[in-house]
Amino acid sequence: MPALLAAVALLAAPAVATAQVTGCSVLPGTSNVTSFGTNSGRVTHMSTPRLRCVDGRYIEADSLVHYEVSGYTNMLGRVVFRADGRELRAAEAQYFENIGRLEAEGDVRLRELERGTVITGQDLLYLRAGVQRPQEQLTVTGDRPRAVLYPRRDTLRTPDVELDSVAPYEIVADRIYLVGDQFLQAQGTVGVVRDSLLAFSDSLSYDQVGGALDLVGRPARVVEGELDLSGNRLRILLPGDVIEEVTAREDAVLDTDSLDVTAPFIRIFMAEGVFDRLVASVPADAEADAGVNPAAVPAPTVDPALPDSAAIDSVPPIRARAVGNSITMDADSLDVIAPAQRLERMTAIGSARAVSTVRDTLNTSDTPEDILHDWIEGDTVRAAFAPQETEDGTDVNYVLESLEARLNARSLYRLEPDSVQRADTTAFRGRLPVNYTEADGILLFFADGEVTRMEWVGLRRGIQLQPARLPGEVAEPDEGSTGGQGGSGGQGGGGDGGGGDAVEPRTNEESRRSGGQENEHP
Repeated sequence: MPALLAAVALLAAPAVATAQVTGCSVLPGTSNVTSFGTNSGRVTHMSTPRLRCVDGRYIEADSLVHYEVSGYTNMLGRVVFRADGRELRAAEAQYFENIGRLEAEGDVRLRELERGTVITGQDLLYLRAGVQRPQEQLTVTGDRPRAVLYPRRDTLRTPDVELDSVAPYEIVADRIYLVGDQFLQAQGTVGVVRDSLLAFSDSLSYDQVGGALDLVGRPARVVEGELDLSGNRLRILLPGDVIEEVTAREDAVLDTDSLDVTAPFIRIFMAEGVFDRLVASVPADAEADAGVNPAAVPAPTVDPALPDSAAIDSVPPIRARAVGNSITMDADSLDVIAPAQRLERMTAIGSARAVSTVRDTLNTSDTPEDILHDWIEGDTVRAAFAPQETEDGTDVNYVLESLEARLNARSLYRLEPDSVQRADTTAFRGRLPVNYTEADGILLFFADGEVTRMEWVGLRRGIQLQPARLPGEVAEPDEGSTGGQGGSGGQGGGGDGGGGDAVEPRTNEESRRSGGQENEHP
């Protein structure tokens, strides 16, 4: 990229001052060289000029006219200019020496012969560096300009690598703009391709030395292998030309085969070009941009007696959400650890909530909305996943191992219906036994999606509820039934116990008023 500007800059010195070309040799093939004086100074005309200069420049065209006083040179027809290992081709070119301006039109092609970097378009404008313009500027427009950009050798992690083995960036846009020897900008329906990397945006800025690629759009989008990230503003950090970090701001959305995340801000950390860790959050500027007072945004709330798991569908808009491995987590911020894109741990902080859909097979069309899912919430919620070999032994999946909530912790999980409840679907209408706990901390252990053990710290409340028959239904005796599933102690889950009469899920006050029974944790 920098050498391309240098090549164009060499064209800034006029090759023709008189009938004799200063510092250049007229090669065979040049015809009809004429020079004459006018009131405005001397004018030189050449047909089919072929010029080679002492500084290594080569110039050819169908015709060339140079105006000595104004410093204006006009080249028409199949213009070719080579210098310092670069080449410019165009149908026409004009150079204004006094103001350092070069214009080229018609199938413009600017190429670096050694590295292979190429920029094409219909119109080129070059502005030479000067007192008012500290760096050269090059703009290419018309017919969707395209740049095939090879990284600079001095920016590579291994500078001695063969350039043939380095993939270029292919950039297409309505306008491509280069500043100095470091920056490239593109505007207007920008598309970028490099190996498995695809990017789309309204505008792009590339700092080749700093190793940063910025995309802006509504939305801008980056696709890298299984990773698909979008947002109104994206930044890719690639020091040494290797992607190390990708961030998205404003309506950020991540989509992968195993994890989906939405948040105002998402930052992805890569290890050797592969997804390794993710942080999603609600920065203060996101709330300000949305016109929201953070203190006025309520966290998902539920009935303190028997929380409503349907709250997952009414999460406030300024939140971070992750969905993966049958777990949905909502919070002010999320931290996801997934080495080699294998989900190992998700941590949610700030009014955090996790909902498991693993055992949704327990549901029927009649299951009440407030017990459709198992869930846990607290100030902090952590989900841990463990490797599990697939049945054919060819791969490893990561399945839910535990859910932990800390500070103001609450949880609800459904239990397997007993034999009476399973047999009489009419009487119980899809309602399930449930366990609800409030404590300072709660830890749930899972196997095959089912809670196998519960541990808590600072227990405040623990109840286990059995569904009652609907009014008017008569219970049929079942000699094999042992009654309801009873409560557990400090450790335990939904094991069989000596339950009391089956009762409707209700609050303590409702239960006392109706004479019903709750199985309380000790």
